[in-house]
Parts: sequence; C-alpha cells; structure tokens
Amino acid sequence: VIVAGALGGRFDHEMAHLSCLHAFADTEIVLLGRTSTARLIPKGVTVIVPDADAEGPTCGLFPMRGPATVSTSGLRWNLDARVLTFGTNISTSNRIQGVSDEEEPLDEARQLDAVNDETRNENGAPRGLQTRSVVRVETDAPLVWTTDATRARRFVAPFVFFRAPAETRLEGAAS
Repeated sequence: VIVAGALGGRFDHEMAHLSCLHAFADTEIVLLGRTSTARLIPKGVTVIVPDADAEGPTCGLFPMRGPATVSTSGLRWNLDARVLTFGTNISTSNRIQGVSDEEEPLDEARQLDAVNDETRNENGAPRGLQTRSVVRVETDAPLVWTTDATRARRFVAPFVFFRAPAETRLEGAAS
C-alpha cells in the first residue's frame, strides 16, 4: 500500500500515519511525502534495495516503540549492535553507500526504460540507470526506515516491494 501525501502535512497526522505502520505491520505500507518516505522494518533481518534513481542518498532509522539493538551494512555510517532509543540515540542523516548526490536528469526514453520490464539488464535493474545498492538491517525491534524521495517524483509508481523467503526485501519501483 502506498499512501501518497502521508508526510509533510500536519504533524499529528504524520504521527498517526507512523502509528498505522505498526498497527498494520503485516501489510507492506509506504508513507510517501513530497520529499521523503517512511516504512516499517520488522524485527529480524531486512534487505533493502533502494532505487538510486528515485530515493536517497539520505536515510534514517527510528525506533518508534522503544529501544532497538541495530546492526547495518551498506550505509556510510553502519551500526554494530547499536542501541537506538528516542531521547538518546537515533539514526538520522545517514547515507546509502553507492547512491550519489549527483542527480542525472531523466529524459523521456530513460523514464520509459524505468518502468518497462523488457529493458532490464542481467541484474534485473533498468538499463541505463544507476547501479543498485543493498542495505541490510538487523534489529530486535521494529524500526521506521526513511529515505529522501525527491528523486521519486520522476516516476509513475515510486515503490514496489518484493518479499524474500527468510527475510524481508524492499525494492524501489524503477527496479
């Protein structure tokens, strides 16, 4: 479920939307605002495949329901069994490795390539778009994952998810 306009409005509504992520934890929900996304990372191991042409490089992890011990890979500043708790430590302004600050403008042909399955390379990524990064998050409590989504405005469908058997796998839509 993609909830457009869920971020960037009234703060009490944003908090209600974040609460819904937890209330409907069995449903894959993306909260989408003009400049950011938020989605729930469940307890356990989650592999995130961000779409570098639609999101990032900035990201964050927030323990909304109490302390969470978190380990990550694929971020500029990885966490190694770090306890995140509101009021002490949270993860803001981190960076997805391999996602550039530079944004290449997409012409019409590249936009079509981003949503056309027949134009994918051997890795499943759209031809001509940035190389895909992988972020791995291990946590003992649910977290909220946020990314900068200003690049996503160029696409028709900003995010698509794929669930892998023994772990959660989140992928961007241009993939």
